[in-house]
Amino acid sequence: MDNMTAQENTSAFEPYEYGSLALPVHPLPGEGLADLLFRAVEYNGFHAVNIVDKLMRRTGNSIWSHFSFAKHEFDAGQVAHALGINESYISPLIYRKNNGAINFFGANISPSNLSSRRRVSPLYLREHCYQKAIWSLRCFPCDPVNRETLLEECPECRSPLIFKYTAGVSTCSRCGANLCDFPQTKIELPDEFSFQFVQSLVDPDQTAREARGWRLHEDLRSFSRGALFTLIIELAKLLDFEQRPEWQGADFLASRHYSVSLEALVEASGALLNWPGRFFELSAITEHTKKYTNKQWVHPLTRGIPKYHKDLKVFLQRELTEHFCSGIRRHYRFSSEKEFQSVTYFFPPAVRAQANAIGLPVGEVLGLYKLGTIWCPDDKLRRGLGATGVAPVVDPKEFQSSLEEWAVGRPVVEIVQASRTSRHPWAIVFDAVFRGDVQVTIKRSDRKPFAKCLYTTDETAVTALCQAQTNEIDPETEVTWRDVLFYLRITNGSIPPLQNAGLLPAGKFRMRNVWELQERFISIAEIRSRLLVSDRRLATASIMKSIGRLGLKPIVPGVGIFDRKGGEAFVSDMLI
Repeated sequence: MDNMTAQENTSAFEPYEYGSLALPVHPLPGEGLADLLFRAVEYNGFHAVNIVDKLMRRTGNSIWSHFSFAKHEFDAGQVAHALGINESYISPLIYRKNNGAINFFGANISPSNLSSRRRVSPLYLREHCYQKAIWSLRCFPCDPVNRETLLEECPECRSPLIFKYTAGVSTCSRCGANLCDFPQTKIELPDEFSFQFVQSLVDPDQTAREARGWRLHEDLRSFSRGALFTLIIELAKLLDFEQRPEWQGADFLASRHYSVSLEALVEASGALLNWPGRFFELSAITEHTKKYTNKQWVHPLTRGIPKYHKDLKVFLQRELTEHFCSGIRRHYRFSSEKEFQSVTYFFPPAVRAQANAIGLPVGEVLGLYKLGTIWCPDDKLRRGLGATGVAPVVDPKEFQSSLEEWAVGRPVVEIVQASRTSRHPWAIVFDAVFRGDVQVTIKRSDRKPFAKCLYTTDETAVTALCQAQTNEIDPETEVTWRDVLFYLRITNGSIPPLQNAGLLPAGKFRMRNVWELQERFISIAEIRSRLLVSDRRLATASIMKSIGRLGLKPIVPGVGIFDRKGGEAFVSDMLI
């Protein structure tokens, strides 16, 4: 792989009078310039990476990293000469700067996305013995192929992994530990489809980028890979903002200090795949973040787009202004409350925040307001619900803090899911939970909302409630993308295939769409819940294999939803 003709090597460095490494080293697929130099220096028997500075006669010592390479200019010919290879190998690896952006393998992105440390996958190093440039992007916590968590510090001596000295790509340059001896856990992605999309926008491997065609909405097809990646990152930052106290204040604007969470990254990526519906929902959630001070109405997402993506910035400002000036309206109607059937209301941030914290759709939280279970934080909505004179039973935050940390029994949401086919009475069940009629404990998790952390041994009481009561939300009520994900227990990536198959509408969703789908089909999540409450605890992958052996196929390829008749027969067979 490193063999070249003498004539080719000579032509690479004839214009220069400087020295070259004795053994030429060529870039490998997906390798970045910092990775290549790091490998080449060790291959030639040197320890200090600044030998390359001396070969190029650069004054001072460079601080080697992907981030520093994005901040400084490098001459491709000089670098190629130092490595003893042709300039054509180096030119694609140079992070050329333009108006504040860098060209990361064809995608114009901010240099702040790059890490100043080495980030490595021990499993990949063991098999391939070189580093990949995509690991340097801080938004990715794992290798995009094997999903192994990336190491940024030595597991043995806890020193940061840096590019200054080298003892080999698989070795800690400080203590000599073999990083391959420390395989890391593999990350379980919240949405594989959305993760693959954002990864494909910046993957240096062109084959990987083109391996899967993405069906983007026509509104977005004209934008470059770098622009779409920037939009995802900026939206993810806003989604994370309220959850990250360390981001408060001016330091947040120095964006090199941040690293977005995997959950926010995937959710933002899914919003572009599910444009425009899901995108505008997340825009509503992030409209009131305090990242910027608006002298006039400009959505913080628009303000976060840099000037080198001016076309995207103008497009977003137009779309968001038109959308928010016309107002987002949700019709939540309750058949038992005639006065509220005509109310059209834009739910304020406090209501949405409370619904997100509890982990239930807003429509179900409105039911809790009406029942007097919890206090509605908005006067106008409280009057519309007729709940003004009702004293709340409990404060959700106080209730949560009072619970015993002990996962005993079964998850409440699993019991509700298994209790009936559709029209699950979520508000009634959680009213009973908050009132103490159903005793619960909690297994707290930073990755799950409150509702999904609750366990109970009162399974009979929950099941009886679900079978005796029904959901009171009007079938024509509009529901959001997030609501659909909750009710059907599917991922963002499952919605477009269901829409393409005509099982969900292309436009607005209504409760009747959800209930009709539940009654006609059975999801893998419902099957798992039904088996769980019958003491058959099986992982999703195991259930899918068992279903496949019976010849039962998903209604839509890649989406875990099956014909209900066949699914019910499968559940019955599993419980015999």
